[in-house]
Amino acid sequence: MCSRNEDILLDITVLPKDIFERVDHKFYDVVKSVAGDSLAKILKIQLINSVGKLLNTPDIFAFFQYDSEETDAIKRESCFKSKTGQFIVKPGIQSSFSYFINLLNKALKQKQELAPNENTENYSNYITDEFLDNHSLLKSLIKWYRLNDLNGVKQTNQFLVSFIDNLINNCTQSPNNFRHSESIKNFAICLYVLGGKQTYEFIRLNLYGSIPNLTTLGELIKNSDTAFSEAEFNFESLRQCHSQFGFCSEDTTGIIRKVEYDSKTNSFVGFVTPIDHGIPLPKFYQANTFNELKTIYETNEIASLLNVHMFQSIPTEDNATRIPRPLLLSAYGVDNKITAINVLNRWMYIFQHCLDQNVRIIGFSTDADRRYVSAMRLASGFFASLPDLQLDKHQHAFKINVPTHWKWFFLRNNQLFLFFQDPVHLVTKWRNRLLSTTTDLRFGTDKITITHIEALISNDHYTKLDHGLTSSDINPKDRQNYNSCIKLISDDVINLLINGVDTNGTVVYLTLLKMIVKAYIDKSTSVRERVQLAWCVVFVCRIWWSWLKINSFSSSSRSKATTEKTNN
Repeated sequence: MCSRNEDILLDITVLPKDIFERVDHKFYDVVKSVAGDSLAKILKIQLINSVGKLLNTPDIFAFFQYDSEETDAIKRESCFKSKTGQFIVKPGIQSSFSYFINLLNKALKQKQELAPNENTENYSNYITDEFLDNHSLLKSLIKWYRLNDLNGVKQTNQFLVSFIDNLINNCTQSPNNFRHSESIKNFAICLYVLGGKQTYEFIRLNLYGSIPNLTTLGELIKNSDTAFSEAEFNFESLRQCHSQFGFCSEDTTGIIRKVEYDSKTNSFVGFVTPIDHGIPLPKFYQANTFNELKTIYETNEIASLLNVHMFQSIPTEDNATRIPRPLLLSAYGVDNKITAINVLNRWMYIFQHCLDQNVRIIGFSTDADRRYVSAMRLASGFFASLPDLQLDKHQHAFKINVPTHWKWFFLRNNQLFLFFQDPVHLVTKWRNRLLSTTTDLRFGTDKITITHIEALISNDHYTKLDHGLTSSDINPKDRQNYNSCIKLISDDVINLLINGVDTNGTVVYLTLLKMIVKAYIDKSTSVRERVQLAWCVVFVCRIWWSWLKINSFSSSSRSKATTEKTNN
């Protein structure tokens, strides 16, 4: 036996964990590495091929006293022969054997001490039917994983598997030890961008451990390639689209007025971005002292609108069903004081820089703002032109072969861009004008008012099954509710209004809205019907506008009409 001090010096980590299960050459390999080749030969010649046999052998050197030709070679290697004919084992072999036996005894003792704990742990880890019945979630997970294995849908549910594994693993850890895979991090960034801060926090707090906290998320966004600076165009990212053609869109939306410091560019963002010939100037508001910052606040307006530029690549013929993801080009605060020439210059700037990235912009898409429409007319030569602007002679202009019998279709043969106006935006604006509390709409003596719709909803003789409307469909605060527009122009609503009192104006207004939807949005409408409906709406609006021009109104009515003209 070894002393207490010697026992402390013994390091059983030199032994493999399965030393007590090893036999034959695997056992002899351990003996060679720990005690030497000579001891391994001594054990091998005696067929001692495991720890169990070794510990149960009283004296492994006793065979040296036997006279046998089979042991002569190993005797000469491992022993000294005295003059009297006795064989004495070399001290180094005895020391190695003693060290090896002490290691095995210590390892055996430790294994015996841990055995009760392992049995207890194994028992606690044993899943019984009663345990599964008490935990329905675990039962459902096991069933789901089995179905995945049987159906071979691991790749389809790869993210879901990763999400569940990440969530459950973090539930067993403290918040400081939460870990998230790369797919979860990417999902968290998308969730924050699409849903916003409140949505992100709602999901994070209710799905404990599923996604990173806001501090960690901020670091992820900061260190990713998705971060960009205000008013800078991210043209380099077009290389990720792997497409040579695309469409650009531009729109302005209202935002909360707020100024922040951008440490990346050492500038303040949130003010109205200066525009130079239509091009926004990045990193414009920089201040090194408090007085400089004070001057910026006193002399510049905080932006209440955000102008956003998007790029949508066009799918190729080889993969026409796969729509590429859109790309954010730039965003910056504006005051809505730009001109059509500013818009046109900005489009040319975007077009040229996209060409530098080997991407051809086919056209631009916007809403029906008069400045955008004017820029479209100037660029396409649609009953508008400038003497120093001849885009049809640009070297990258393409030729359009319009059929000769299309006398009704006016388009210049050579065009640098094509244009789209957002039809959904047009439809929602038409609805919002109806819901406005400050607008007085009428066709002659026929009033156009939302009160006709309100009366229909509140009428006890009708139910939702009759008209399909609810109070939320006429909520003026929900300005982009396209589904509400579809409900308002349903045949059921229009037929019920026709039978109402003094509802002719509202019926005509909703009928025009229905014609707009069929002409510009409904995919089932034929080309001939689209042209007919579109021109019908145009001529009715022209007649309506002419009536407004030739009639006189009171000051309040004229103010409302002027407001309507400006907004339209």
